[in-house]
Amino acid sequence: MLEFKNIQTGYTLKGNKTIVSKEINTLAQAGDFIAVLGPNGSGKSTLFKSILRNIPFLGGSCLLNGEELSNKKALAQQIAVVYTDKAFYSDINVEEFIA
Repeated sequence: MLEFKNIQTGYTLKGNKTIVSKEINTLAQAGDFIAVLGPNGSGKSTLFKSILRNIPFLGGSCLLNGEELSNKKALAQQIAVVYTDKAFYSDINVEEFIA
């Protein structure tokens, strides 16, 4: 189960916070599909970067099976991401990618 509680995403530049999305609350059970839709610049990628801990949440929490996963290794054991940019995978083979 993936749960968002009052999520705020965005960036902090020179001490100033720019909130891209705020107060996202949702719950996804095993087998659920969730679509994140919006125009360019609406914060879809920023939300995913925060979920993957590439950038920090500005507020709220994201729980996976009731636990906050702050450790990237533990997170990677639970969530898989496949990027669409071929250049990202150009230097590894399929076996290395799955490992």
